[in-house]
Amino acid sequence: MPKIVYAPILEQAGFLKRKAADVVEQWVAQLDGAMQSWQLTESINLIAGDKVRFKYKSSTTASSSIKAFYSRDTNYFPLVSLRSDGAYTVNAGAIKIDGVDYQEGEQAPIDGEYHEIEHTLTTNASISLLGAGWISFSEKTTLWHLDSALLNFEVERASEIIHQIPLTNKSQGATQLATVGDINAFMPNYTDAVWRKP
Repeated sequence: MPKIVYAPILEQAGFLKRKAADVVEQWVAQLDGAMQSWQLTESINLIAGDKVRFKYKSSTTASSSIKAFYSRDTNYFPLVSLRSDGAYTVNAGAIKIDGVDYQEGEQAPIDGEYHEIEHTLTTNASISLLGAGWISFSEKTTLWHLDSALLNFEVERASEIIHQIPLTNKSQGATQLATVGDINAFMPNYTDAVWRKP
């Protein structure tokens, strides 16, 4: 008698059991706002016209200090940050929040939700730090730490994604691997306690 490999009618009647798909758990790393950030394994050289995208979880209260999303390696000013008055600061370009053009000085969301930032650069910049700003690149000293989850970092150039680091893989721990490109991210002062459910 031939063996039945698959018959939809038998499955509907409950005679065949299909293997359930593996459930992939989702995680985000909550930066501590004092000593943790994501340092890239090497600098990414951005050029005018590049789009940098990432998501972050907003606070539920207005910011009381400057918090950098990412920073250039020279001149040390954060390229995108939250000011102490709760508005975004944007250097060398313009940003969209959740797909909407953002005007300098507008209040950042304080709803505790995840928001996507897209920064289109108007000049060249080299970056190697996410979730903080450099005081000194040569000494790897940081300032303006973000106290939130930062994830889904990517760089688009001429309509092509050239770098992508999800920053959401709990099993990879302190070193998060790129899914596009070969530049990874490492968290100094990492502990397993950074991981949260989104």
